[in-house]
Amino acid sequence: MTKIFISYRREDSQYQADRLHAALKPHVADPRDIFIDVDNIPVGVDFVDHLATQVAKCDVLLALIGPGWLSARDPKTGERRLDSADDFVRIEIATALKRGIRVAPVLFDGTPVPAAADLPEDLKLLSRRNGIEIRRASFNADADRMIRGLELAPRGNSPAATPKRSAGAAASKPTKAGKAGGITGWLIAGIALVAVAAGATGLYLANPFKQTEAAKPVVAAEPPSVPAQVATAPQTSPAVEALRAELKGMNFNTPKRTSEYDIYRALSARYPVDVFEQAAAVKDPVAMTLLAAAYETAIGVTKDLDRALALYNEACSLGMQRACTEVGTLYFNGDGVAKDRTKASVILEKACQAGDIDGCNNFANALEVAGSLTEARKMYGQACDAGSLAACNNLAHMLETGKDRGENYTTAAQLYQKGCDGGVYQSCIGLSRLYLVGAGVPQDLAIAKALRERACTVGKVKSACGG
Repeated sequence: MTKIFISYRREDSQYQADRLHAALKPHVADPRDIFIDVDNIPVGVDFVDHLATQVAKCDVLLALIGPGWLSARDPKTGERRLDSADDFVRIEIATALKRGIRVAPVLFDGTPVPAAADLPEDLKLLSRRNGIEIRRASFNADADRMIRGLELAPRGNSPAATPKRSAGAAASKPTKAGKAGGITGWLIAGIALVAVAAGATGLYLANPFKQTEAAKPVVAAEPPSVPAQVATAPQTSPAVEALRAELKGMNFNTPKRTSEYDIYRALSARYPVDVFEQAAAVKDPVAMTLLAAAYETAIGVTKDLDRALALYNEACSLGMQRACTEVGTLYFNGDGVAKDRTKASVILEKACQAGDIDGCNNFANALEVAGSLTEARKMYGQACDAGSLAACNNLAHMLETGKDRGENYTTAAQLYQKGCDGGVYQSCIGLSRLYLVGAGVPQDLAIAKALRERACTVGKVKSACGG
């Protein structure tokens, strides 16, 4: 049974590790055959010993390497992490290299395979491994290409039905039928993941698993059987297809965009929840996101944060950046999951970089809470300029309260006005405060009262409705 170890640095590639983990799950017989530290380490055991033991059990180690992997430093000592014998990433990869386990560098955002001169002695062989690049703009396609190169079987297939070969034997020729069922041969037609290196390095990544038996020729029956990995598309009803047609190309970032919660409320008047469930079952990422919003806030269904997080995660893995933003927000607030603001910040930053405006606003909020006020102000400004009225409101609040650069009531009033005009009731309340005391605007109690009444109407805020 194929076992995979995912090695990564949290500060460098936490988000990518989570996405790859989700992408790999459908391709292994048992999800527990993928080791990723946050999921599998028992409480109370020696972390280092456990990591070495788990690496020794795996067939392939995926070494996730991003821009900060090589230069990461211990914040307490200033020492480069890789230079420490106790560095977890170093222990993981060194153990795999020492035991002859296949090590596949997975390179993010244009990061090259590290040079031998930049690596400690027990990691120098890593520089001779051919890797695969995964780019932010084409994450899903690149991850699929990597998985095809690893030749993982779809879940449920029997690895025993697949021919194997010895480590030194020549690769067997692919059969006509191309059956999946564990690990087939070294080569997949049309997939050029790796190059041939001289000497002992051999082919890398074409089949990064242990082999113990010589390959035997396999002759396909006539007519060739259908490849096991080709699944019949689930049947969908006309209602599901009608819903998917409405959702196709939906953009959450339009200037007058409506939240996924309001979109679900509107559509649920015409489509019952089971139609959304069916659309989610055929991997429609927009349907998944809307259904997750329903479970998150109990819109016509019983509140289920576990279900919401699972749907958001899967939609995120399919490239739905608004879903990624919601995953990050759940981690940030600790809703239905253990609060992890470091992880949340990584996810939100990636969603922002991928173009989700609300992700930018929420990332700015994470920066503000962490005390990175200058960066938060800049990010709020960018998100506000891109169309996030929530970001305009949050930036106005920073300027009103003097965070980072002191008070700027005039600009705060302008931003609050923009948010209030767009229906953000918090902005109406903020602008009311400024009119009440004459900060950045002329003092005008009547306008202040009118703004609070507007906030009461728009946001149904009891404190604003009190007068």
